[in-house]
Amino acid sequence: MWQLKLAGRVITTCIRTVAALYLGVRAGIAAERSIVAFHSRASRRIFLYQYKKLLRVPKRILLQIRDEMASHARRSLQGDKSSTMPMLPAYVDRLPTGSESGTFFALDLGGTNFRVRYVALEKGKDEIDTKSVQYKISKAIMTAPVEDLFDYMASKSVPFMRRFLDPKAGRPRIGFTFSFPMEQTGIASARLLRWTKGYSCPGGVGSDPVRLLKDAFARKGMEVDVPVLANDTVAVLAAGRYYHPDCRMGVILGTGTNAAYMERTARIARAELPSGTEEMAINTEWADFLGESLPTLPEDRGLDEASFNTGLQLYEKMISGMRLGAALRQASAPPARPRPRPQPAGPGPLPRGARPRLSFAGRTPRPAPRPLLDEPAPASRCIGLSPRKRGRVARGFG
Repeated sequence: MWQLKLAGRVITTCIRTVAALYLGVRAGIAAERSIVAFHSRASRRIFLYQYKKLLRVPKRILLQIRDEMASHARRSLQGDKSSTMPMLPAYVDRLPTGSESGTFFALDLGGTNFRVRYVALEKGKDEIDTKSVQYKISKAIMTAPVEDLFDYMASKSVPFMRRFLDPKAGRPRIGFTFSFPMEQTGIASARLLRWTKGYSCPGGVGSDPVRLLKDAFARKGMEVDVPVLANDTVAVLAAGRYYHPDCRMGVILGTGTNAAYMERTARIARAELPSGTEEMAINTEWADFLGESLPTLPEDRGLDEASFNTGLQLYEKMISGMRLGAALRQASAPPARPRPRPQPAGPGPLPRGARPRLSFAGRTPRPAPRPLLDEPAPASRCIGLSPRKRGRVARGFG
């Protein structure tokens, strides 16, 4: 039996040696030709193992991130401008109870899709009667003048809404979900602070989304009322509370990321709130969070540098669905160099590094493939072979 075990170990050692020889030679040749790639499952496993170690975050660091995020949130509510979490009041002081009734329209602009929905609520009925359509937002629309963006939304909404309109009901009422950072001045008015998620429509920043929406519908021949403007996280919070009275937070993990929750007004010192309200929905905009304990990788810094809003939305860029593909491509195919360790990042823009610029529109340029090992081993370092045999092996694999 021991002979079989010994033979098995010898065979395994030989296979590993040959694999290392093969990978080392191929990496050395590829480095000289500037062509490197994964050549086997073993090389992929090596890369995944090395990168997995970099992505491990100890519990101690996770607790530091949690505490630092909570500290930034508290400071922002008190008006501290140095906080990286905006904590914007949403002017929603009551949430659904599940007893609401009526028919409504909902428009949702967020990320890569635009949705129009008809909703019929019936008191005491758990199921909601709803009909909806969804449209993809093209890159051209995402960068067009802001009037073109809202005209597009109105042109898609009007035909759908006419199918359900009651001529005797007067103007249709629309709840508008607008998934971008905005400073609200009331339940149905706001000022757009900046574009995110790849949008950069000229003329939008500083404008009131409700006014833009009403004007766009008027140009399409329909007058509408917009009694509610909400961030998508506030809408998720309201929907969760409709079904579950214990719902405390609405969280978005999609194209971007954000969260909203109900806060006691006594803790909010940064805004003039309506008198008599005990609670207020807070749009955290935690996408902007950046703390001293938050670890970053070169891919994070490279993606931030390549973005149109460098230095902003840093936490979102690290975890959002919009950028995961580009981050994976950078991680698996950077220039040949030793892997750096994660470094804490302080507030403010991330350091600029000599990294290739990438697009986040789903059409990132294909960079050079990643080397097999952190430091490609030249043929002269292959284990167990004389110089003459090493050269012969290198020529054979070349």
